[in-house]
Amino acid sequence: MAIEDATGEAEVLKELTVPSEIPLTVEGLAFDGSGRPFGLDENGEFVHIDLESGVVTVVDAWESRPEESSQEEYLVWNSDEERFYLFLRMADDSSWQAVASLGRWDSEGVFEVVAELPGLEEFYVIGLLFYEGRLILSAMPYYDPWLLEEEGANEATTYFFSFDENWELVAESETPFFAYLVCGVNLSAQPDVQIGPARNRLIGQDFYSESGSGQTARTRSKSRRLVGSFHAILENDGSGAGVFSLNATGGGARDRVTYMLDGENVTALVLAGMELPLASGSSADLKVAYSRPGKGVWKETFRVTLSGGDLSDTGLFESRLETPKSKKAKPRRPVRPTSLFH
Repeated sequence: MAIEDATGEAEVLKELTVPSEIPLTVEGLAFDGSGRPFGLDENGEFVHIDLESGVVTVVDAWESRPEESSQEEYLVWNSDEERFYLFLRMADDSSWQAVASLGRWDSEGVFEVVAELPGLEEFYVIGLLFYEGRLILSAMPYYDPWLLEEEGANEATTYFFSFDENWELVAESETPFFAYLVCGVNLSAQPDVQIGPARNRLIGQDFYSESGSGQTARTRSKSRRLVGSFHAILENDGSGAGVFSLNATGGGARDRVTYMLDGENVTALVLAGMELPLASGSSADLKVAYSRPGKGVWKETFRVTLSGGDLSDTGLFESRLETPKSKKAKPRRPVRPTSLFH
């Protein structure tokens, strides 16, 4: 077993010792709740890989499996039920369009089919995972992706599906590129706050921090009035649409702070926490103007937080405004009278 490091080089983790009765290929690799790897061998048998010894052993010979060979198989762990689910498509006439099935191992370790999935006959499945209690599946229309250019197409589309309580397929979303699902992929809405003194001077893109650490913009200025502004881009980096909560803080009772979202004044809503629906990849523009009466030095930290589900991202803007000190008039020297008899 190997893993790629940050430079893209493969690092060998464990040399596997495979008993002679088990084929050398293990596919559909997945981890259980304890981090132990399992998979399916070339005979479709359910096997476990011992990372300490490197030995591969058969967990279930799966006597109830269909006689036909499998063309697609994805194994995924359900942490809520603490058991594996298996998606597979069996060959009937060497066609990818054979009917797919979804199955699982029951409490006795016997494999059972949960549902037949005829709705996937025209799709080639490329990933499967459980996320927040839902089983998510990604698939592409059935065609050879490497022939796209020859067929005049310029992109491939990946479709995401989930399952309802009756194991019927429910369309979730689509994206114009290949999107393989692996453990840890975030299919939900991902909030992203970018912040800075101007739209062309933003920080924090694709960087997520609940506290704002690592994405704090700063400005210092001197002027006749204590007046400033900054921008924040609120973006959904996730693969699914979501309704976010937008909150902001900064400024005191004598300060004037105005929040404009895509040109609309939403100050009261933002301070109370407003809902902001965003489709996957879409964004909204927040402009904040602030001022304080009087003179002197004003230091203020503004916080903009975008939250969705268990995820949140915060951008901080630290402002230091100062008015010039008044110059004191120099005392005038007394004028000595001029004598007429000089």
